[in-house]
Amino acid sequence: TEAPPSRRTGAMDPDHEAIEKELKEWTSTPPAKLDTAKVATVYNFHLMARRKPRPGQKNPNYLEDLGYNKQGIWKQSETFCKKLFGKNPRDRIRDGDVPVGLTNLGATCYVNSLLQCMFMNGKFREFIFNLRERTLTKGMQILNELQQIFVHLQCSTQKSWNPSAFIKCLNIPPNQQQDAQEFNKLLLNIVEDTLKKSDVPEIRDFLPKMFQGEISNTTTCRACRYPSERPSKFYELSVQVKGMKRLEDSIESMLIPEALTGSNKYLCSRCHCKQDADRQTVLKKLPPVLNIQLIRFSYDLKELRKKKVMDSIGIPVSLDMGKYVKNGASEATEDIYDLAAILMHHGNSANVGHYVVDAKYKYEGKWWHFDDEKISLIGDDICAPLKKTSSKDKKGSNGKKESNAKAMDEEEYTEGKKKNSEAEKPAKEAPKKTHRNSKNAYMMVYVRRGYAKVEDSVPPKPLEKDVLDSNRRYKELCESYEEQ
Repeated sequence: TEAPPSRRTGAMDPDHEAIEKELKEWTSTPPAKLDTAKVATVYNFHLMARRKPRPGQKNPNYLEDLGYNKQGIWKQSETFCKKLFGKNPRDRIRDGDVPVGLTNLGATCYVNSLLQCMFMNGKFREFIFNLRERTLTKGMQILNELQQIFVHLQCSTQKSWNPSAFIKCLNIPPNQQQDAQEFNKLLLNIVEDTLKKSDVPEIRDFLPKMFQGEISNTTTCRACRYPSERPSKFYELSVQVKGMKRLEDSIESMLIPEALTGSNKYLCSRCHCKQDADRQTVLKKLPPVLNIQLIRFSYDLKELRKKKVMDSIGIPVSLDMGKYVKNGASEATEDIYDLAAILMHHGNSANVGHYVVDAKYKYEGKWWHFDDEKISLIGDDICAPLKKTSSKDKKGSNGKKESNAKAMDEEEYTEGKKKNSEAEKPAKEAPKKTHRNSKNAYMMVYVRRGYAKVEDSVPPKPLEKDVLDSNRRYKELCESYEEQ
């Protein structure tokens, strides 16, 4: 079939030819001689005006409805401004008393969670602020970066701070997930080694006095009753979670004596022969700030891979450690500890997941939920029921989206909890909950009751000046954006 003559010759339709003719005439016409009719013809206003909208609808091509177009720049003025000028910097200004978050650089949620825990410790924060170059001969860089992070978490007007310099200083790959408890050991060891280079005894001994406890593996011969002790230091107390209902059960199971009998007899140094004996872990000394780590990850010999233990455990708001310490309280009138933070690992896998932390603000305020840059208020009671929110867009440390089952923290609160039938009775007031149950809790921070509290630490003048200048520059950026 042959094409129409107009297509074979390349000729235009009559209407198009007329418009082209008008256009040529209009472009060659001096501006002083332009009339409204020619302008309307060029811009097809005469065609738009005939396209009246249906009843109840808006026609973007109709002159009276100009501006209702849902496409192009008329779609949303806010979206158009973001494309033209970028995001509004005021969106990043923190609201009121909401704490400052930390930016996730790929898979650094475990770093952010632990840094938030350390910042809440007023004595540790004050100690870091007061360090000066003259107190340390070398190795001050890591402490300088900690100072920068802490001063911005305390004084910044922005919602979050980027810890990239701190990550780079530790030579940590930002896109590779690591274990939060192992990183806690690494960081404390690096800080301790750096502080040991100081000539000031108070600086050298600060970290052990705050975080370090002592245990002893004691073996007692049943024949001569001679105890053989092997003391060791710890920065976190590791306890089992599998099969345990409460944290108290985990601590008690760690202290249960083990009988060495039969083929497993103990070679006694006093008796010079193998004897029946009892081996036991003994708590000798507890630090003011006690880190308790749950053994969530274990190696499966059948599947030859690391697996996560998903057992739920009750975490007490207050913990009496005096009954577990040998000869009573350890260098204190009492060993009652109050819960200050819970670090959690979301996800069913031991290799991937996402770390968040629930912490009491500066160990004495309200409870907050820290999820990298996202900070949300929990309230005065950590045991109050949490609302489960959809987490379709929540990403784990591997950069992949997690399912709701992995991302949501399936919390239940058992201590003092009533059954549904009993809860409906308005006459009795529900008893205050003393435990929080969680299958994602990984490490808890407890602070000895009566441990000296510190008011908002005052950072050094140079650090404070830097962050105040940063706040001023950001305010000017917001004003400049609004002027545009």
